[in-house]
Amino acid sequence: MFKKIMNASLLICLSSMSNFVLAGTNDIEQKVLQLEKESAAQRLEIERLKKQIENDGRVSSNPDATNLEKKIKDVDLKAKARYAALKRSLEKEQERLTFNGFLSAGLVQSNRDVEFLNFGFKEQASFRTDAIVGVQTTYRIAEKTSATVQMVANGVDNFTVEAVWGYVSYNANDNLKYRAGRMKLPLYLISESLDIGFTYPYVRPPIELYVTPLSSFEGMDLLYRFYAGNWINELQFGIGTFERANFGNGISIVGEDAIVSNITSTNGPWTLRLSYNQTNLDVQVEGLTSADLAALGVEAKNKTPFINAGLIYDDGEWLVLSEFVDLAPKSGAVNAENKMYATVGRRIDQWLPYVTFARLYTTSNTDDDARRVPIFTIYEGNSYSVGVRKDISSSIAAKCEINYFTDFEDTQGPFNSDPGAESVTIYTFLIDAVF
Repeated sequence: MFKKIMNASLLICLSSMSNFVLAGTNDIEQKVLQLEKESAAQRLEIERLKKQIENDGRVSSNPDATNLEKKIKDVDLKAKARYAALKRSLEKEQERLTFNGFLSAGLVQSNRDVEFLNFGFKEQASFRTDAIVGVQTTYRIAEKTSATVQMVANGVDNFTVEAVWGYVSYNANDNLKYRAGRMKLPLYLISESLDIGFTYPYVRPPIELYVTPLSSFEGMDLLYRFYAGNWINELQFGIGTFERANFGNGISIVGEDAIVSNITSTNGPWTLRLSYNQTNLDVQVEGLTSADLAALGVEAKNKTPFINAGLIYDDGEWLVLSEFVDLAPKSGAVNAENKMYATVGRRIDQWLPYVTFARLYTTSNTDDDARRVPIFTIYEGNSYSVGVRKDISSSIAAKCEINYFTDFEDTQGPFNSDPGAESVTIYTFLIDAVF
C-alpha cells in the first residue's frame, strides 16, 4: 500500500510541475498577445492623430494641434509602460523556472572483459560505458514551495531516459525542508550528485561502493539544519520504497519499508558524515520461487541494515576523501560485507592529481553463514587507482584514470564472474561538463 501511495505521489509531483510550468507559459503567451493587440491599436491611434494634425493643425499656434501632439505623447508613454511591465513579468517568470544540464563523455578500455553489476568493461575500447547526459528543472510554485525534476540517460542502460529525481519540496523555514516524490538514495557522501561527474575528482567514484543498481527511492524525507559551535549540521530522515534493482546473474531485489537517515557536519575544510539505513529486501532469483529458495535454506526476505561513515578534507590545496561501509543483513540470501576507500589529492593550479585505495570483501564466510552463499558469492579484492583532473573552464573538466584490481584471494574479486586472471586494469579518459 505504501509503495502505491508513493508511486501516486511521484506521478502527482511530475503532473503538478508540468501543469505549473504550462500555466506559467500560457500566462506569458496571453500577456504577449494582449500587448501585441494593444500596441497595434496604439499605433493606429498615433497614425490617426498624426493625420489629424496634418489636416487641422498646420498652424503651430492652433490649440487643437497642441492637444493632439499631447495625446500622441500620452499614447507613446502608455505603450512604453506596457512594454516595461511585460519585461518585468517575463523576468519574474524566468526567476521561478530554472534549467540546468550536465554530461559526461569519454573512452574506456580494460585488459580483460569483465562486468561489475550493471557496468561492463571490455578489451575493445568503448565510448558508452561512462556516457551520461541529464537535465534538471526547478519551478518555484510559491514562495516556499518548488518542484524539481531531473531526467538522466546513460550508456550502460542504452540511453533509456529515467526520472531519477521528481519531487515537491516545502521550506518551512530557513533550517527545515520537507520533500516528497522520487529522490536519490542518500547512501554515500556523493550519492546525490553521482550522475554529475563535474562535481567530484574521479572519472567514476570507487566502484566498490558507488556502482549499484540502487539509485532512487520513492518516499518522503525532511532536512533539518542546526548549529553546534563552529559546526554546521544537516540531519536527513526519510522513508520509502525502491523498485526492482537488477544485480546481474538473474538476481534482483525489491526494497520495502526503507528508512534512510544521516547527519552531515561541516566545519571549515572538514566534512563528516554518518548514516544508518535499513530496508526489507525481497531477493528474487530468476528460475526460482520463494519455495525453491526456502528448500535451499535461503530466506528471500531480508531485514538489511546499512551503516556508512565518511569524511572529506578540502582546504583548497589538499583533498582527502574516505568512506567505510558495513552491510549486515539479519538473515537470508544477502551476504554481509565491508567495503571502504581512501583518496588523497593535491591541487596544482588547474590540475588535481590523486591516488585511491579501495577494498571490498564479504564477511559471510563461516559455516553459520553458508546458507547465504548460493545466491551471493563470496568475494574479496583490492584496487589501486591513480588519476588526474584538469579544469579546462568553470564548467568543463578533463580526467584520466587507471584502475588496477587485484588480491582476489581465490575469489572472483568484485566482478560478476571469475575474470580468469590475478588482476584487471581499466584505462579511462573522460570529459565532464555542466551547463
